[in-house]
Amino acid sequence: MKYAIGSASLIWMIGVAFAPCTQAIPAPAEIIRIWPGQAPDEPGNIGEERDTTTPDDHLVDGRSVMRITNVTSPELHYYPAPGASANGTSVIIYPGGGYHVLAWDLEGTEVAEWLNSLGVSAWVLKYRVPKRQDAMVWKHAFQDAQRAVSLVRSEAENHQLNPDRIGVLGFSAGGNLAFLSSAYNGKRLYPPKDAVDSFSWRPDFAVLIYPAWLAAEDNINLAPQFSVTGSTPPMFFAHAANDPVTPFGSIAAFSALKKADIPAEIHIFPDGGHGYGMRRTNQPVTHWPELCAEWMRQSGWLKKSPAHLDEAASAIFDAMQGDALMPALARDYPGTTLDDAYQIQKKVVERIVKNGKPVFGYKGGAVSASARKKMGLTDPLSAVLFQEGYLDAGNKPTIQLSSIPHLKIETEVGFLIGETIQSHLNDVKALKRRVDAIVPIIELPGGRGMNSAGMPVIDMIARNAGSAAFIVGPEADPQSMDPDKVFIELTHNGSVVNVARGDEADGGQWLNLLHQVNHAVAQGYTIRPGNVIITGALGRVIDAEAGDYSASFGSLGSIHFSIVR
Repeated sequence: MKYAIGSASLIWMIGVAFAPCTQAIPAPAEIIRIWPGQAPDEPGNIGEERDTTTPDDHLVDGRSVMRITNVTSPELHYYPAPGASANGTSVIIYPGGGYHVLAWDLEGTEVAEWLNSLGVSAWVLKYRVPKRQDAMVWKHAFQDAQRAVSLVRSEAENHQLNPDRIGVLGFSAGGNLAFLSSAYNGKRLYPPKDAVDSFSWRPDFAVLIYPAWLAAEDNINLAPQFSVTGSTPPMFFAHAANDPVTPFGSIAAFSALKKADIPAEIHIFPDGGHGYGMRRTNQPVTHWPELCAEWMRQSGWLKKSPAHLDEAASAIFDAMQGDALMPALARDYPGTTLDDAYQIQKKVVERIVKNGKPVFGYKGGAVSASARKKMGLTDPLSAVLFQEGYLDAGNKPTIQLSSIPHLKIETEVGFLIGETIQSHLNDVKALKRRVDAIVPIIELPGGRGMNSAGMPVIDMIARNAGSAAFIVGPEADPQSMDPDKVFIELTHNGSVVNVARGDEADGGQWLNLLHQVNHAVAQGYTIRPGNVIITGALGRVIDAEAGDYSASFGSLGSIHFSIVR
């Protein structure tokens, strides 16, 4: 790693005078200076980094707490999960300490050990303390936190971690920092330094334990630097009602998340005070790690991918790029499940994106009960659309038949998303607020390895049997029309070859859209403004032939296109 320090023991010996501790601090596998040079806006005049613990300090569970201060060169201390249990999730830990010190073992390294026991890799952030200014006391620490999340995300694949499963966990002031990372209503607080800063600084989930200073002075609303939107990640809170750092901050944050339909779980215990970290006392609040572990498990963050999925994804991607034989999962990877197939699809999509082809949106399939029964499914299929397949209906596109093997034609309804979605939505009402427009779609599935006749469902999913091309028609206001009432007629050289209705989608278009959104989010995708989501084929799937096509979508408008040999 570019900014890695050679050995952990060397770090502890040079330039840091630590006081004796009652329990040895476990050595990290790697220590990384997060900034290429001096940290931004750093005066560098606060003295030598040191541990301020004294024998008279308050003990927690009979042990002292290591308190580090005067941090000017922020670092990430990496504790990888044991290889046999590693599940690809990682968490960046923000120790508390009032932005004056860092409770390094109590709320840092001990937490890393617990996360490792869950198969989660941990990074303890040594951010800058004490505060450098009275206004925005969190500014320098938050700069470090933004950089840390971007750095871990940029390095995820090198450490065999999932870049879409990066959480933050903070205590007290570190909880404030975790909420800033998740719900700050501004941008990056420093000019980009290098390629690392092209990666998102927002986490995928957050755990806040007795967080400080989240609420405004009225104790009901959030402090002004925060706002919760559709892009705010899911969160877990634990707080004691008698905590001198008021639990109203956690309650205000939870309320804002609830109003925005962001998944969140909160536990307010009657007693327990403040500053217990991971250490067990006789107070029930100190059982928060078990509750948090179950929340992480239920949310999918602890799920482990079978070892063969990377190999299968690589084989499929390589076959798509050249003449290699396309793998058949049941034959080449026996025991592959439907869920495995979706994980393979995600890995294939990541390789395609890394190869320079950005995601345009998402699509559904098998939207009718009869289609799902025929395919042995309980839910519609899902796949990813790429920007390279986009065609504008206003240009009356022409598609060359010979360029896309096994080309099909499907008539569909699509939805243009207007707000970032990266967490589960509970109902259609929450979904409709995030849709900007409804559009008619002609989908053109096909390509090498996409002959769907007799193809097992797991292969269709793993190969991301989406669209080689798709034609997007004019936008319509979602408030002024009902997509279930759309009547579609497709003609080929003047002859009708397909008729369909929007309500053929089992449960209706909006419920199918909700399924596609929540499925994409569950797979770890972030749905972004401008993405289009197609709910699934309506009517018949047509084998493409040369000729002129015209599709009328009633009040949604029409699409005209040609297919040539």
